Amino acid sequence: LGKDLRTIPFMTRQVPSPPQTPSPSPEPSWVGPTPVFEPRTLGKLFEFREAIWRNEPRLVDCSQFNPQTLRDTHDDHGLHWIITVDGTIVAAARVCIHDDPGEVPYQQGLQHLLADIPCPIASLNRLVVHPAMRRQGLTRPLTDVRIAAARSKGARTMIVEAQPDRVLPLKDVGFRELGQSKGQPGDLVPYTLMYFDISA
Repeated sequence: LGKDLRTIPFMTRQVPSPPQTPSPSPEPSWVGPTPVFEPRTLGKLFEFREAIWRNEPRLVDCSQFNPQTLRDTHDDHGLHWIITVDGTIVAAARVCIHDDPGEVPYQQGLQHLLADIPCPIASLNRLVVHPAMRRQGLTRPLTDVRIAAARSKGARTMIVEAQPDRVLPLKDVGFRELGQSKGQPGDLVPYTLMYFDISA
């Protein structure tokens, strides 16, 4: 009697299995975006960024990856945020604000597109999300918090170099395309410069 009747060979009719109610997938309880100022946490953020970038073969030719580009002077004056799960960083992003277009990160590849953009300019950059946490809604809050911070600091416009899968989500926020940037050595995908008037 303890046997499952469905396994007995002389049964001519299979007993249907009871309907299964799918268990909801547990979602990690992520925390953030949280602003980062403390040097030790900033150090962890930079380590996280490097670990993700060094393993992005779909975006960057790692054989041409320049370790010197992992940190830049904008890390010192930029504003940083992280999202964490159980205290571990799973996403990070930065915004820098500039009074001169020539100060914008990677401006060498953007000069042909920056001429008519009014200053101060807020540059969204250094968005990094752990592969296991992608497509879980982490990028939008990181975008929103940086827009709010840029407005509070007096920025009139905002720009971002967007990889192909970021173009439509940024349009949903209010960005528009300005044109294709010249990119960086080792880039494997085209990047589009996008612009958002945040002065209103």
